[in-house]
Amino acid sequence: MAQHINADKAALVRLAGDRRRDIILGSCGMQRDLITHMLRERQNPELFLAQEARWTAGHIWTDTGRSKPTTGRDSGLYTRLLQPNDIEHTLLAVIYTGDDQHILFWLHRGAEAGPFRPNDRRVIDSLMPHWQRTIRQKLAFDHRHTALVVADTVISQAPFGLFLINRDGNIVRSNRVADGFTAANDGISVKNRSLVFGTREARNRFAELLKAAKRGGKEVENGLPPFTVHKTCGNGSYQVGIRPMRLPARRGTLSFRNVIAIYVYDTSHQSVLNASSLRSLYELTDAEARICSLLYQSYNLPDVARTLGISINTAKTHLNRSYRKLGVQSQSELVRKLAAQLYLG
Repeated sequence: MAQHINADKAALVRLAGDRRRDIILGSCGMQRDLITHMLRERQNPELFLAQEARWTAGHIWTDTGRSKPTTGRDSGLYTRLLQPNDIEHTLLAVIYTGDDQHILFWLHRGAEAGPFRPNDRRVIDSLMPHWQRTIRQKLAFDHRHTALVVADTVISQAPFGLFLINRDGNIVRSNRVADGFTAANDGISVKNRSLVFGTREARNRFAELLKAAKRGGKEVENGLPPFTVHKTCGNGSYQVGIRPMRLPARRGTLSFRNVIAIYVYDTSHQSVLNASSLRSLYELTDAEARICSLLYQSYNLPDVARTLGISINTAKTHLNRSYRKLGVQSQSELVRKLAAQLYLG
């Protein structure tokens, strides 16, 4: 039977020697990287199939090696999501030969079962929608899982400290840098799963901003201003920013989906918010980015104009364009928004 599929794929159908199994080979159009991924996952076949595939051809392979081509059908005929109708089946593999991709699976048959009839379309009609549906689920799961892995990697490798806390103030996630800050116990520590700051002023300010973040409103939409936490050793300080992260509610999501992100920057190691970072982040021109960068570094507008060798009116023109792109209306709002962003460098 292997030669009917492809001689170099014989290993994929070695189980066909079991006389209780019938092999079905169905063709559909899928990308090869998806096929490769599915091959790696074939030990868990029930998580598999379904894509908006057009079933252009198929063959039913019997124990005797006889085959009969099935009539090509559009996947639109399989839109009704059917259960496998108690037909026991397992995905064997997904292979491709040349430009043709195939889904290969077998039907488990009892010893008392009669010969499988190649023209019996009931089996295909019931199984194909099931496989299509389950592959959609698998692909959606893989997509979300990949996104979570990427996000987790970015969080772990970020050059700033990040704490995610729930509405009760308990830490539900922290990255490597944040754990280093609390381990140093130099102005920021953790007690009973909650952040503790070394000075009363910092504790009061944190409580005030945390309350505002929970309350929401225009103040939060415009960006809560960061505050400074002085290290207890007297060398340097931390800058702390707060942003609510309200994720859309979905069935099955975790109970702490509405978390608050606490960003902590060590000012002794912070990077300057440079012009190239601003260009890519806000799609600013070179002149606009350089003006914003200098304003962020406490330059006033006349000093900015002199530093860049332009007139004050030209500097104002670039600044007004920057306001529109950043969604602010004044220089103080601009600086505050830049201060609330991640330090880029």
